[in-house]
Amino acid sequence: MSNTNIEVQASIIHQIIKDLNHTTEVPPLLRDKLHADYQQVIKLIEFLESQLEKNGLAHSKLKKFDRSNTLGQVLAQYMFEMPSLMYLTYTRTTNRGANNIYIQKVIGFYPFSSRLPAPTNENETINIFEAESIFQTRLRRISKLLTKALHYHIYKEAMTTGDHLPIIFYRQNGINYLYIALLSLKDNITINENTGEILDIKHIDAGALKVACRINLDSLNKHKENNLDDNATNNYVSWIQKGKALKIHEYIQDFLPVLVRIDDKSATTKAIVTLEKYLKQSTLPDNAKKEVHKDVLALFKRRAEDKQPISLVEDVDPILTAKAEAYSIDISEEDSFKTFREQNGYGPDDEDNSNIFSPSREPLKNFEIFDLIVGDDEFIKISGKQSLIGDKIRLSPDEDNPELIIRLDPNELEKVKIEFAKANRYESDADENS
Repeated sequence: MSNTNIEVQASIIHQIIKDLNHTTEVPPLLRDKLHADYQQVIKLIEFLESQLEKNGLAHSKLKKFDRSNTLGQVLAQYMFEMPSLMYLTYTRTTNRGANNIYIQKVIGFYPFSSRLPAPTNENETINIFEAESIFQTRLRRISKLLTKALHYHIYKEAMTTGDHLPIIFYRQNGINYLYIALLSLKDNITINENTGEILDIKHIDAGALKVACRINLDSLNKHKENNLDDNATNNYVSWIQKGKALKIHEYIQDFLPVLVRIDDKSATTKAIVTLEKYLKQSTLPDNAKKEVHKDVLALFKRRAEDKQPISLVEDVDPILTAKAEAYSIDISEEDSFKTFREQNGYGPDDEDNSNIFSPSREPLKNFEIFDLIVGDDEFIKISGKQSLIGDKIRLSPDEDNPELIIRLDPNELEKVKIEFAKANRYESDADENS
């Protein structure tokens, strides 16, 4: 059942046309008719919301509002600022008094509606204006500017592709939002290719979604009004990436532009550290924990070598699920790695909270495990992280009398003493029985 709390203000589907490695620029397909069937639009919003819940996402704020070809610039100039006079430009005689009354009506339900419309478009006709309010005209024009800005960033990267671009302005539970998504509509959504009107949404395959951004417009405006004071608002931009396209999260960061970019080295380290913390408190058997750690590290190394991104939701969570099933362990959603992440550094207001990044090879070396066996029948086995070699574990420089030296921290000394005491006890028992 559709969410009755959602009030669609304006919705349209444009299209960015670009194939992989396509360098000759093709202008975006910009449509002029807003969607009239809001129930179909609400279904699309609910689908995007479900993907935000299920999949990895990143959160941020905007870094600038004056950088060209960005969402921040478009919204600041045409939604949050009073531009130079840009009234509607059609020749039909109008009753200006009636128009003023209508504008006052619009102001009553939208906080930004006192602003004037974005620039006119030469393809606009009287029929378009008659089908929409002045407020909707401004949102439709803004949608075209946003499409052109995203089109610019997609064409900067050879490895990116275009697709249909739903842009939805809506209000939910008293908060104003903007959704932008890059979505494949084949076999998922039936639209009128001439107008972009949504005709039917039967079932949307999650694989059809490439990327989606949800922006809390109220918080964005507050951030801007407070001169980019980061303490004025929480993160108000959420975006998710589906698939394995390396450049998606990069061009989305440029398009917004985000305050703090995804740092692949930091993201790699944080992901493995968080995994280790989760495994430490997990109900999985020790062998399963070691296998998960080994498998995840191997996956990260392969992706780093192939320069391919990784999704903690799509790539890492299934490893844990499969391992739990192999050991007949039932892990509830509350005890899952995804829930643990969200409560430990991957929440909406945490830094470096992206579930999608390109693993960096360098920090992975700190987490690789070594196994050192000294001796034959009576052997000594030492295991640990490779980053400890040369630091806590080192060889003496005297090759004639070689020694393996292990440095202990004060809190580790007591544990070692306990093991030595056990060994001494066993030796005493053997002497008494001899």
